[in-house]
Amino acid sequence: MDMQNTMITIVEVLCCKLFFEIFCRKRRTFPFAGISLVIAYVLLGNLIIKLCAEQFLLKQIMLILVTSALMYLYYSIKIGKTLVLAVLFQSILLVIDYLSFAVICMLFPEYDNISTVSESMGMLIIVFGKICLFVIILIIKKNKNHGLEEVLSNMDWLRFIFLPVFSIIVIIAMIFVFSYVDDINQANILFTIAIGLVGMNIIIFNLINDIIAREVKVRRSNLLEIQIKNQTDMYQAMAENFEEQKRKTHEYKNQIFCIREMLQRKSYFELEDLVGSIDGSLNKDSDIIDTKNAIVNAILNSKHQEALEKNILFLVKVNDLSGINQTFKDKDLVTIVSNLLNNAIEACERCFDKRIIKLKFVKEESNIIISVKNTYINVIEEKDGRYQTTKNNKKEHGFGIENVKDVVERYGGAYIIQHDGYEFFFSIVIPI
Repeated sequence: MDMQNTMITIVEVLCCKLFFEIFCRKRRTFPFAGISLVIAYVLLGNLIIKLCAEQFLLKQIMLILVTSALMYLYYSIKIGKTLVLAVLFQSILLVIDYLSFAVICMLFPEYDNISTVSESMGMLIIVFGKICLFVIILIIKKNKNHGLEEVLSNMDWLRFIFLPVFSIIVIIAMIFVFSYVDDINQANILFTIAIGLVGMNIIIFNLINDIIAREVKVRRSNLLEIQIKNQTDMYQAMAENFEEQKRKTHEYKNQIFCIREMLQRKSYFELEDLVGSIDGSLNKDSDIIDTKNAIVNAILNSKHQEALEKNILFLVKVNDLSGINQTFKDKDLVTIVSNLLNNAIEACERCFDKRIIKLKFVKEESNIIISVKNTYINVIEEKDGRYQTTKNNKKEHGFGIENVKDVVERYGGAYIIQHDGYEFFFSIVIPI
């Protein structure tokens, strides 16, 4: 019986770890810290259960204090929050244990009272409660939007939850069979199978969680690389623009000197030709978009010039954006505008006839509105609500739109994406 209690306590501490991981992160601890936590919890938990076997309230208080202390050492969390989570977990544990017995009583009327349940049957009912506890923690984790939701869709979750639900059905069947089992060895085998099912669920969950965590890490790394590339391109464009302005300033000084000399010599025909050439060069100046914001100007003028070189019509509607740096961080501004325009230019490049990009970037009342509409010819692929890249190297591309969505959501904004087979439309509204 001590072995059975130990196995149940191990399941409880593993569920407790999963519960705490929803709300906090692990500390930088020594190797095998997780195993040490389980061992300490099992030893202290069994000791408290033995010493306080007849004192229910004292036992619960001691278990909450032990849980708080151990989880505080293992996770990076304030002691007050640890205590609250420990109380919450212990409350969920007690409620589920009670409801588990109530469910069994409804399914099997012969167990109408706890006194009618044998010790072995009681242990199996407790195991049934633990698998239900595990399912409840999975539901909390799903609704908390923590970690797995970055990769798993709702359909993936339904597939994943099949194993715990199947385990619940199997354990209920075991409880039914238990009524006809008299041999203690057979009872122990049934208990071992049941606790093994619970353990297998937890192990598989942790395995999938670790795999997905690595995938999320790779995805975030790719997003960061795109963000850095966009920032580098933007700052490079600003540097090139600065050097160009220095060159033109020097050139204009020479031209002004020539104009002064021509005026002194009254060479008006030569002066007219010189002024005409200067006017023509000004008309070709790439910095034709001015939003009163240096970052936005650098991006839009750079992309406008790129679009012209690729024979793409670039239509722009902007207004005074001088104050938006109080709303946006520069890197997030670069992420949104650069990604949207990069995607639009790449899509237009594939078009055979009409290559058009329409950009609207304005500040209206209490909102910032950014919308990009561009022509395209490729079939747009979607999978689990995510747009798929049309580039050959799918590992290095296809994160642009997801990166934009992430920034918009962090600023409390909203977005809409539409496409009709001819034009792709991405519109963003972010409150100031």
